Amino acid sequence: MNSTHEGKTDGLAEELGYDNRALDVLQAHYEALIADGTLQGASYLIARKGKVIARRALGRLNHQENSPELMPDSIRKAYSITKAFTAVAIGQLIDRGLLHLHQSAASILPEMDTSKHREITIFHLLTHTSGLRGDPGFHNEPYPLPWFERIIREYCNDQQGISWIQTILAGPLQTMPGKEWIYSTSGYALLGAIISKVTGKPYETYIREEILEPLGMERSFFAVPEALWGEVCVTQEWDREALQFSIKPREEAPPRSGNGLYSSLDDLWKFGQMMLNGGHLDGKRILSPRAVELLTSNHMKGIAHNGWGNELANYSFGLGWSLEHYDLCSQGTFSHEGFGHSGLYIDPAEELVFVFFVPSFKGFTNESVLMPRAIVWSGLLAKTEARKSSNPLLSVTPAEAGYEPESLLRLEEHFDRLIGAELVQCGSYLLSRDGEIFATGAMGPLRHNDPAGKLEVNSIRRIASITKLFTAAAVFQLIEQGKLFLRQPVAEWIPEFKHPLYEKITIMQLLNHTSGLPADGGYYQEPYPAGWWAVMFAYLPETEGPWAVTDPEELEKQRRSAWIRAMLGGKPLSRPGEEWSYSSAGYAILGELIARASGKPYEQYILEHIAEPLGMTRTFFDVPQELQDEVCLVADNEYERLIGERKDKAYSPPPSGGGLYSTLPDLFRFGQMLLNGGSLDGVKILSRKSIERMSANSLEPGIFAFDWGGRCESKIYGIGPTLAGAGEWLPEGSFCHEGAGRSKLVVDPQHNAVMIYFVPSNKDWSPETVIGTLNIMGAGWR
Repeated sequence: MNSTHEGKTDGLAEELGYDNRALDVLQAHYEALIADGTLQGASYLIARKGKVIARRALGRLNHQENSPELMPDSIRKAYSITKAFTAVAIGQLIDRGLLHLHQSAASILPEMDTSKHREITIFHLLTHTSGLRGDPGFHNEPYPLPWFERIIREYCNDQQGISWIQTILAGPLQTMPGKEWIYSTSGYALLGAIISKVTGKPYETYIREEILEPLGMERSFFAVPEALWGEVCVTQEWDREALQFSIKPREEAPPRSGNGLYSSLDDLWKFGQMMLNGGHLDGKRILSPRAVELLTSNHMKGIAHNGWGNELANYSFGLGWSLEHYDLCSQGTFSHEGFGHSGLYIDPAEELVFVFFVPSFKGFTNESVLMPRAIVWSGLLAKTEARKSSNPLLSVTPAEAGYEPESLLRLEEHFDRLIGAELVQCGSYLLSRDGEIFATGAMGPLRHNDPAGKLEVNSIRRIASITKLFTAAAVFQLIEQGKLFLRQPVAEWIPEFKHPLYEKITIMQLLNHTSGLPADGGYYQEPYPAGWWAVMFAYLPETEGPWAVTDPEELEKQRRSAWIRAMLGGKPLSRPGEEWSYSSAGYAILGELIARASGKPYEQYILEHIAEPLGMTRTFFDVPQELQDEVCLVADNEYERLIGERKDKAYSPPPSGGGLYSTLPDLFRFGQMLLNGGSLDGVKILSRKSIERMSANSLEPGIFAFDWGGRCESKIYGIGPTLAGAGEWLPEGSFCHEGAGRSKLVVDPQHNAVMIYFVPSNKDWSPETVIGTLNIMGAGWR
């Protein structure tokens, strides 16, 4: 293994609000990719608040066996990050009154003054909505033609013919301008020509004089000097040839405005820091603040993106910058990547700049480009110190917590009424503020067949779908470790999903119930609810008769996948991402993903990585026999579930949608961890960025939900939690999860509060027990 080279940093990571452990995870991630041959090397720079936290490089400088080692200041082709420089140059010319955004490109380039191209504007070229031909492979065509590279080669070799602009414009437009996002390097070549025409300078000269030199980007070039070729990272012979091409005369060749810049980590950081600063760096103004705002605002409302296998009805893109809300990145993050080998990410909310080079002859991989982002953002520490929660129960009074004691009396009376009306068997609650529990209560019988036993605050109860919050937390842990990412297709982990009906379902869509997988029984108020599990027997392999599976390996494979195939046995309820349908089936799949990504059974993972570190000593999937008398039960079938382990666990779905048992105090610890931004009593479970992502709305406007008859025309939902909505006495920003209408965990950041209640019942869901209880609890804050 090649050694790691560390450059100078500007201070301790912790002083800049960053967790050093994330750097260790990132380092190990890149080391593993180099070891397995995915990458030749990796280098990265992370800066926060204008100071460098990490500046590292590992692996080889070139593809040869005797290669020198990659260094933090090695030069590497930035590929399409060049487009961000082109966009900034256009912004400068708009600042100077030499262009305007919606100006026709034909007003500058006469070759575009045709009936097909006259409507194309500078805006269309910047946003990839010109309708010009997309880059090779954009449409997943089986035999992509690298036509643009051929044009460059021809003109670098001084071959004559029609102008390169005419060659780019040949043939029909893919769409009318402004209708669809089609990634087009040729459009950026035209922007380079526009810059040259307007300024009277070659594009490359303009960029050097107006951006590179003012920013002190001394190791950034379009034509790398021969004296520095030995410091340039290359992955194949074509890279060496490109260096030679870069210094040839180019009077008639296309400008290198789409992918021609070579740069270094530090130089790209300077460029990114300039953008983060609102257009200036070290006293040099490159862009106006308004231009930076314009370049990094979304201009794609209602514009579709159907490239590289994506089907996005509403894509986010600025003027030359991608604005997609990736994994843990903050809303407002803007970025550009380069041919799967480089990236520049700028997060204004966190004052963070991340630059990376991941040289490889294999091209784009999720592991090298997408997954490291979440690792980097997971290192951002909570903005305020997490409050401890190890205080004993009732350590403060309601009045000291800013809560009306009268509301607690109303809550107790409410539970008395519910029990008296036989809407619930019993009820219990816990309220906390600032990590201090100030109110608890429990009343009613512990068991349906034993009125003498009384429910206690610490009684154990099956929390049903609140389990889904634990599952979501586990998925985000694995995202932070670089093992999963939100938009990852499930088919990459579970081969049964490799079918046209299911191959586009992502982890994100499982988490927010938009996968189209079967909804829970009764969700559509169907008269005879049935679940997919009822037909699982039909998917079990035959062991006798003419259709018997005799190969032991195949038999085991079919037994383990029977429940997955049963789940996928019908037509999806909707296309992925189009409709919200509450699906425990999707969470069963998430449990399987957790097991496969972590190498541990789902239940073991949850207990070892969440429950035990949080000190949740009375939380189980299988309640120990000595504690079973302390479990609240409302029906005989609950007793049967309690005492009988799931049959053939290896062949059953993981209980990731509703299998946990817990207590009010244990759930308080979990809820307080979420409220604290991912940690409790010094133990970090999740990053602050994961909590922010989980608890923000993840649905596009207009997502329909039948919602058990509620018919919501524009549903809001987090990535795991339910978000506070109309009709609930909770402030905006609160998030929660309910468990089969019999339990609820609420996290209220505005009041810095956690509220939990159990209302065990063998009756159907009722608004009095669920919404009424919550409204009484929420109304008590002063």
